[in-house]
Amino acid sequence: MSLYENVKYLAAKKGMSLPDFAEEIGLPRTALYKWRTSKPSVEMVEKVAKYFDVSIEFLIGSDHVPEWASNDDMFDLEAMLKNNVTMSYAGQELTPTEKQRVQDILTSIFWEKKEKQRQKDISNKPQEMDTHD
Repeated sequence: MSLYENVKYLAAKKGMSLPDFAEEIGLPRTALYKWRTSKPSVEMVEKVAKYFDVSIEFLIGSDHVPEWASNDDMFDLEAMLKNNVTMSYAGQELTPTEKQRVQDILTSIFWEKKEKQRQKDISNKPQEMDTHD
């Protein structure tokens, strides 16, 4: 998903239109529509990520996201990673690099599990019968 699509999704989840959200963060009402074709500043992306309490990686979309993943899947991943914030080993907090490595592993496992569930759901879906004679 693109930055624009993710912002649109998150705003809708909060019951807001893009123009309303833009106003909420101090932008002109049409500013976010420009994000479809141009990139905002890093500061603006950080501001939006902070507002929605998501990571910048989630907001801009990760290269490690399968094509079939929905916005809900992305939101589930982000929530799972946020719930594993206090990362430590043997009483010592992990460095930012170590935390990122753990998050990368968790992300990989998350997508593997989602794919297995997706395949299971597809195979359990009733097949339409061909009624042509």
